[in-house]
Amino acid sequence: MEKATIFPATGMPDKSWWRALWPDPESVIRSMLIQPGMIVTDLGCGDGYFTASIARQVGQGRVIAVDLDPVMLDQAKVACASLKNCDWLLGNAVELHLLLYVLPSTAITPCKPWAKRSMKRTKQA
Repeated sequence: MEKATIFPATGMPDKSWWRALWPDPESVIRSMLIQPGMIVTDLGCGDGYFTASIARQVGQGRVIAVDLDPVMLDQAKVACASLKNCDWLLGNAVELHLLLYVLPSTAITPCKPWAKRSMKRTKQA
């Protein structure tokens, strides 16, 4: 069986694409009920466009940013250079086994109403 390869970051959306879809990432993160003090995992953090907003929102909490592409992870580190509450993990999200709640950045807009309902159900459980 042939080993799977990762897709290069050159095929990922650039900053102007993210800004066109989500011009205010801070309000997107606030709408997701992320609170100060939380520990949030940003799977597929890409260039850090949402990671930086999450890090500002959690304040004294932590952000664990995960990406499978080292180029994208390096870009995220640059985007969050002034923030001291981020940890970086190069790896495949499928191989992570200890996460209890995950919200991938790529699901924010199409799943925004679903995400809020899901988060409420998760809190009630």
